[in-house]
Amino acid sequence: MVHVPVIERQIGPAAGDRPFDARPKNTYYPVSEETMPGMLTQLMAGLPAGARLTDMVAFPPGYRAWVQVQLTGGIGGEVDRGSDRVWDYDPTGAWHLSVQSVDAAGQLQTRLPDRPMAGTVLVYDDIQYHWHLSKTAYSESDCVAQSLAEALELEVETCKERLERAADGQDTSQGYTCAMIKEFFEDHTNRTGKEVGWKIFRGSEVDETPRKDKGPFIAFTQRANHLYLYKKACTALNNTHTKKPRAAFVDLREFTRDLSCIPYELRTRVSSTAPHLGLWQLKADRLANGDDWEILDYEGIKPGRFFTQDLGQVHREMLNRGFVPSVQMKNCMEAQSLSLRLSATESCLVRQYPEDFFRLKHLAKDLQLPYRGCGTAAFAHQAIVALLRRKKETTTIAEGCCYLCGGEAEEIDHTPQQARSTEKTDEKPICRTCHEANRAEDARRDDGSRPFVSVLNPHTWEGYQLQPRERPFNLIASKPQQKAYVELDLKKAYRHALTHPMDGWCVFSPTDSWTEPTQELAPLSWVEAQAPKELREKGYLGKGWYHRPLLRFLLQEGHVSPSDIKLSWWPTRLLPEETFLVPVTRLDECIEKDIEQFGYAKEGRQFGKSLINKFLSLIHI
Repeated sequence: MVHVPVIERQIGPAAGDRPFDARPKNTYYPVSEETMPGMLTQLMAGLPAGARLTDMVAFPPGYRAWVQVQLTGGIGGEVDRGSDRVWDYDPTGAWHLSVQSVDAAGQLQTRLPDRPMAGTVLVYDDIQYHWHLSKTAYSESDCVAQSLAEALELEVETCKERLERAADGQDTSQGYTCAMIKEFFEDHTNRTGKEVGWKIFRGSEVDETPRKDKGPFIAFTQRANHLYLYKKACTALNNTHTKKPRAAFVDLREFTRDLSCIPYELRTRVSSTAPHLGLWQLKADRLANGDDWEILDYEGIKPGRFFTQDLGQVHREMLNRGFVPSVQMKNCMEAQSLSLRLSATESCLVRQYPEDFFRLKHLAKDLQLPYRGCGTAAFAHQAIVALLRRKKETTTIAEGCCYLCGGEAEEIDHTPQQARSTEKTDEKPICRTCHEANRAEDARRDDGSRPFVSVLNPHTWEGYQLQPRERPFNLIASKPQQKAYVELDLKKAYRHALTHPMDGWCVFSPTDSWTEPTQELAPLSWVEAQAPKELREKGYLGKGWYHRPLLRFLLQEGHVSPSDIKLSWWPTRLLPEETFLVPVTRLDECIEKDIEQFGYAKEGRQFGKSLINKFLSLIHI
């Protein structure tokens, strides 16, 4: 991606809470191959044969002019225009290039070119170990010379002279590159007889040489055209920078291609190298201080988790102080949180107060659940899962023989596990060895924290989840010849579908797959019927997967025949129809209680509707 320097000017009026600001702003206009076809080809054509983009020190001759012609139709002028602002090319600004690629392990790598270092000092959150930066790292000028002088105990002017010789006639008006600095190190080694060791952080790349016992060692980061020097006492930088392989993901590729959909508990358990941990072990670290989690207002940069009404203002305050936090986006326009690491173990996290903060806080209090400042969808998910989970019952140690191996019984086996069941479980005597094997097998089949979540294998993922969905049909209560018609809306349709689904809730595991049609109607069936188009308004939407109640209706009405059923898909578990009825009813009772207490009837009932709808959207139903 090429970052073209531009000047941003606001031209539109104030909108909402955003005031009008006529002051010009120096920023960058990103250009990629998607937005400007031929950009990469033109760039590579100007490089020597076999050269890489990450080795490029300066843009090829004529490339900047070519990009300007594509953007503005000439040299300079207006680059882009929006509804309330315009971007003009800045001839005085510096151009930048960022390169991203995916390595063999599937990890995204960001590689930055070797740009001269003489830029403005800002502490970026992605600078590794930035809490160990030296005071010289904040120098506004001559950052390279001053940093080398401090690290090697030399005079600044001496370092400048040697850097110029290391440049070997190259232009140094914009600063010095890493290649020049390495030449400087070699020259210093030859002068003193003590080999200089170094470690250079450039994006996700680390360039380093082993540290010698008697030689000096220098560690710094190249970021935003500036050299950030680390303190000599930073022992963490002396270690070799290696990435540990994420072994937990190795065995998951046999389950699904979309690894992000795998629950945390399952991701941890399926590792072939790691032991099978219990649910309480997996959640110990995450929920160690969950119950006493305080919601505090942001009052400045300090360790902790804070909330604010104006996240944009906090962002501006951090930038004014020279800190550039990591930003997590809520969507393409709004920021959700700011994160700034302050040390190896401490960070400052600032989040925006959710829209329904007051109602969510009181609802959590009524449900006796901890509230950590999450939004409506996340809290709805948390509340429903908590209400679904049956309280664990205390049982005595079994007496007798293990029902699996016949050995001495030491524990009680619940089938299914209490953490994975919304109903009463069967209790059987079992030995400790067989019990551990059962828990490991259960961990591979489903997500213990959310008993209604399905985990598909690649075959079923492609055949079901990736199948195109037919658009819903609309029923119009009028005759075709009439111009006027009546529009019907189903009141609380999503809520009713959740609480009264007309059939059990399917929970699939990676071991489940479809088979030939069975005599009994399966919860999901693949149907291919040679039916006329008018049947669309009677429930048949063409070939695809059909839920058992709808298929039963189509068979009874004669719209499809049993021979049209091609596949049957049976789940590992089928939760009862009323699974979600109890938690949703409990949520409604608490919301009505808050309405009576605080008197916001209209907003409260709209909040209750939004709570369920956002929950369904979150779990992709």
